[in-house]
Amino acid sequence: MPNEVPASSAEAGSTTEVLKIYVDIYKHHFDLWLKGYVVYLAIIASTAGFIFGGDTTPDMRRFLMLFASTVSAVSLVAWVVGLRWALDFSSAVERISQANSPPLALRAFRTAIVLGLLGAVVILGGTLLLYYQGI
Repeated sequence: MPNEVPASSAEAGSTTEVLKIYVDIYKHHFDLWLKGYVVYLAIIASTAGFIFGGDTTPDMRRFLMLFASTVSAVSLVAWVVGLRWALDFSSAVERISQANSPPLALRAFRTAIVLGLLGAVVILGGTLLLYYQGI
């Protein structure tokens, strides 16, 4: 029959559709992550502005450093969860796209999460150090 699609062609079409859905999910989650990261940086920057501004009392500075440390600790948990999701998601996409050449690699999200994770660790360590130094 002329309208019959060979099995390999139908399978390639369904794989392509699945990959399109995965890429849309990836773009959506990456966009959400970027927006969350911008909010995190805005919170930390405004807190740092109050900490190092001249109008705050020493007790208020200590509270703000503790607040920045808490925000960073919570964000670390979120980044670890996000990194686990990104690794699982990336391996699923790589399994699906093995038939395609070249295989689809989604490393930007993982790299961004790792860099954000390292930044949060530095901010957390710095604010805790300042807190215990009494600055």
